Amino acid sequence: MSVRVQTSDFDVAREIAALRAGDARVGAVAAFI
Repeated sequence: MSVRVQTSDFDVAREIAALRAGDARVGAVAAFI
C-alpha cells in the first residue's frame, strides 16, 4: 500500500485504473480530502 500527500491535481479515474490493473479483485478505494 502506498500513501501520498500532494498539493497538485490528479486524475481519480487514472489512479483507480492503475490500482485495479495490479489486482482486478480490488473492490474499494478510500480518499481523504
